[in-house]
Amino acid sequence: TLVSLRTVWELRGIPSIDPEPTIAPKKMILSSLGFSSPVRDLDTLEDAVSSYAATAVRKLTQQRSEASGVIVFIKTHRHKKPYYTGSREIKLPIPTAYLPDIVQAALSGLHEVYRKGFDYMKAGVCLINIDTVDRYQYDLYNSPRMQQRAVSDTVREIQQKFGTKAITSGRTGASGEWYMKRNRLSP
Repeated sequence: TLVSLRTVWELRGIPSIDPEPTIAPKKMILSSLGFSSPVRDLDTLEDAVSSYAATAVRKLTQQRSEASGVIVFIKTHRHKKPYYTGSREIKLPIPTAYLPDIVQAALSGLHEVYRKGFDYMKAGVCLINIDTVDRYQYDLYNSPRMQQRAVSDTVREIQQKFGTKAITSGRTGASGEWYMKRNRLSP
């Protein structure tokens, strides 16, 4: 039987079982947190959405994948009036894991759903239609794609070596007003 054969191989020192189980790549990546205090202005929301996009792209590149779409959402406190929630899906022209493209798409979606005069309590970015990098066939003459992939790989290597805050997008973390609530953090 197959079990007996694998046992014999193991006794002879030939590995027959993969020591690390393969984890299927995610098909959707969400980065979202509640704000520590209500956010009213668009600039602060842009900082938060850019940061969430950077976090989502970091997870995306770790699994060597690319996304074909971005969803951005914002919402107010659900138990306080007036309540507002808005979301927008942006389809990317080609699948990508290039941070500037994803941040630009997320910010354009934010501009569409933002309404002045609300106290926003949460925002988020979701990368959708994710597949592995080698799944797509690109144009042979599309050289910017190769440069983007090289830049993304370099950024990932720097972040792995020096930490995720070593190199970031220009908008990421510009102001600390929107940082998440930490009032129930364990000691």
